[in-house]
Amino acid sequence: MEKIYYQPRPCQAAIERHMAQEARLTREARRIMAADLAMLLTGTHTGAARCEASVTDLMEAAHNAYSEGCLRHADGQPLTFRQIVELTCRRMGIGVPRNPRSRAARAAMRKGMRGNSLLECYRLWLAAGADGKTGLRRLQYSL
Repeated sequence: MEKIYYQPRPCQAAIERHMAQEARLTREARRIMAADLAMLLTGTHTGAARCEASVTDLMEAAHNAYSEGCLRHADGQPLTFRQIVELTCRRMGIGVPRNPRSRAARAAMRKGMRGNSLLECYRLWLAAGADGKTGLRRLQYSL
């Protein structure tokens, strides 16, 4: 009887490595985006901050921070999505959108050359070798 051996195709292994790397980049981008929003919300300076991101991008970042569960009250309870949105809008000096969850969902669905989601921009920056200290973040703020 002839022996049969299984040998995975090299391209399958490469695909699996690529998918694992993409998942790692996405996790890291989500973590950095949430940290950027936390830095924006907990800043010690007074007055409204300026941001390069649109209101839709801010809602995407707020939804991401809510999903990550990283923003909490002093007693340890996680902030609700609505509270994160209100804090973000007050900090930026803008009005609260009527349906922020819809804005966040629309932002995540953006595709194309000029309409990448904020998460996709963070992923691309990480893939290009940007570290957490570069000026590439769209959530940078200044007075």
